[in-house]
Amino acid sequence: MSLRLALCVLAALALAACAVLPRPQSQAGELVGYFAEVARMAPAEQKKALAQAADDWAHGATPLARVRLGGLYAQPGGVLRDDARALALLEPLAGSSKRDADADRDLADLAWLLHAQVAERQRLARDDAKKQEALREQNESIRERLEAMKAIERSIQRREERLR
Repeated sequence: MSLRLALCVLAALALAACAVLPRPQSQAGELVGYFAEVARMAPAEQKKALAQAADDWAHGATPLARVRLGGLYAQPGGVLRDDARALALLEPLAGSSKRDADADRDLADLAWLLHAQVAERQRLARDDAKKQEALREQNESIRERLEAMKAIERSIQRREERLR
């Protein structure tokens, strides 16, 4: 019985030790938190964050700076959003097959995710534009048919008036 109690206490201590040890957050995890923080900022503060990220990218084109700036351009809001720049920045990492370290893999995975979201957003916008154009063409066709029917109706009314 005491052996069983000792094993239970040992297992509980082992589980407690696992819960206490903080897991180091990766650069990708920190960036996700940063993107959420920037999304909640006022537009003026967002522009400052974008300017800082652009400056960091200009002074050191690291994968972290690339994903930070690309992620800011990928923000869904209107202030920072620039899909073309986001795709241009994220594509080299998103398509990268070379992933040596875990940190690089995490950044590449985040870049891939952001790239996929922006590409999908652009695809949906193109599809929406095509649907809008199809609706405009359909409306024009209906308008033309209606005008043709009105012309026929006027022609019939004129004939009837001449016959009277």
